[in-house]
Amino acid sequence: MNQAKREKIGSIADKIRSVLRVETPVDLEKVIEALGGRIEYLGPSADRPEASIEKDPHRARGFVIRLAGDKVIARQRFSLAHELGHLFLHMGFADIERWRSAPNFVESYNRQGYGEQEYEAHEFAAAFLMPSAEYKQMLAASGSDVSKVAEHFDVSREAALYRGRWLEVINW
Repeated sequence: MNQAKREKIGSIADKIRSVLRVETPVDLEKVIEALGGRIEYLGPSADRPEASIEKDPHRARGFVIRLAGDKVIARQRFSLAHELGHLFLHMGFADIERWRSAPNFVESYNRQGYGEQEYEAHEFAAAFLMPSAEYKQMLAASGSDVSKVAEHFDVSREAALYRGRWLEVINW
């Protein structure tokens, strides 16, 4: 994914945060509920993805995110944000006509694999949970302590580290 695509996805994430008046750390359950979605927490299973999203067949603008409930909270939070990435980037939730024509379930919309859509959903999750400007400000204020940045955004240290690398403020 090129830098222009990253910036476009970041802009979409920022706009959604602004419209929904989302504050840091993001209350993902509240965001999902406000959008008309719900979360189903599932037990562990080796034969299903860690998280997936589909349209709710019982509600015109509803959706369901299925999430493995056996993962650490920081990973669950990133997975939920990742699925929101699919919702906005690939399922057309922000465009009512596109949403209506989207299939009820698209198997590729899950946190599993390494296709272009998965990378885009990861980028959205990182941008939604850790907006670029706020990330850079926190990194500077913390003296480049990635653990403090992760704590501020309520994400894993690894997620905060990768966000800094992709923002080109932390060396690879």
